[in-house]
Amino acid sequence: MAAPAAEVEMGGGEALLEEGAGGSGARRGGRRKPLGWKCMPFIIATETFEKVGSVGVAANLTVYLVNRYNIGRLAAANITNIFYGTLNFAPLLGAFISDAYLGRFRTLAYGSFFSLLGMLGLTLSASVPALKPPDCSQTAQLGGHCNSPSTLQLSVLYISLAFLTIGGGAIRPCSLPFGVDQFDMTDEKSRKGLNSYYNWYYGTTTAALVFSMTILIYIQNSISWPIGFGIPTFFMLFSIIILFMGTRRYVHVPPEGSIFTGIAQVLVASFKKRRLKLPHPDNINQQELLLFSPPIGGHRIFRLPLTSQFRCLNKGAIVRDGDINDDGSARNSWELCSIQQIEELEDSPEWKVELHFFRDRV
Repeated sequence: MAAPAAEVEMGGGEALLEEGAGGSGARRGGRRKPLGWKCMPFIIATETFEKVGSVGVAANLTVYLVNRYNIGRLAAANITNIFYGTLNFAPLLGAFISDAYLGRFRTLAYGSFFSLLGMLGLTLSASVPALKPPDCSQTAQLGGHCNSPSTLQLSVLYISLAFLTIGGGAIRPCSLPFGVDQFDMTDEKSRKGLNSYYNWYYGTTTAALVFSMTILIYIQNSISWPIGFGIPTFFMLFSIIILFMGTRRYVHVPPEGSIFTGIAQVLVASFKKRRLKLPHPDNINQQELLLFSPPIGGHRIFRLPLTSQFRCLNKGAIVRDGDINDDGSARNSWELCSIQQIEELEDSPEWKVELHFFRDRV
């Protein structure tokens, strides 16, 4: 059962909800100001070491399957492509689960454990003789006389790759936003620190990629596969320790629902009210009376202004009799959406491209 949420005080007086789950390091019922850079080493390390593991495995996976698992080159290439594809698709699902159910910290924590299990499985498959086929000479490989992997050996391999995929899908969409949550956007100094955070985040990620594509692959090919897989396994274990060392410092933003749900609600509400008329864009007073604009809450700091771009979507915020509860909230989110929801949708770059494309086509 989910623990109650507590309020976290932002620097400018805004309230920020905090997860109060046991083990998350949240201070129940307390107030906490985002600590900014004091939290960054813990968050950046998790993403960096995940990159070392997943890229170090994926970049050399075909060679490992051919040389150590006696799998044909075509089949090995197919396995690698499937792993790459699912690893790049998984963050979409991970982002949805994080936004709608778990929150960023829990998703990061679970993803780190899955990545560790995947790397540990690959390390064991390269180290334990029973988990891999007998070594085969290059001449025997060319002649097709090598022993094929058993069902158990393939199961260990596939389960390890699946764990790596789940871990990458959970870590990648959450590490950067979780770091952003630690900065007070109402403070000028904190906003400048956020820019430096982006630089360090992408800089360390790039360094992890370079390390994985060069030194780690060299170790795997020229020194030892167990060592080549054991190094990122150790890094991932170290990153989990670092992540949990910072739990008492973090600000935890609770899940507020998936962005896909918000997009669908805006579209459905706008379609249901498509026959209603909007006030003139210059009539600000009438717009304030007619359109739904409740106080913003959660982790949002800035209110987006109402624009006249794609005004058809603004119809979803038209208030009719019975649309609002006594406490000022929308009675049905699929029939009434706020101006903030609409502007967040319109402000999305991908959504703008789609709308402009559709408008030009028709």
